[in-house]
Amino acid sequence: MSYERAIMAVRFSKEFVGTQFHPEADPVGMRAHFLADANKYKVIANFGEEKYDDMMEKMDDPDKIIKTHKIILPKFIERAMKQLSSQLIS
Repeated sequence: MSYERAIMAVRFSKEFVGTQFHPEADPVGMRAHFLADANKYKVIANFGEEKYDDMMEKMDDPDKIIKTHKIILPKFIERAMKQLSSQLIS
């Protein structure tokens, strides 16, 4: 089964970005969530066991959720706060 990639975020302005993922998710919490039988079987029923296995394997990929949680989100928030602060001072 093939899945198309999608846009994950869109910048609407300097201060506002729409995202298509759950930035609050952390690798440990996500793994626990999808290991729970009800969630596991729901993913398998909708997308197949191969997709579930692939998803679980990617949980530990340093370029995926780990990078988002540890680097991308903190940098985004820091940059947005600096921009907002400079606009308030001006």
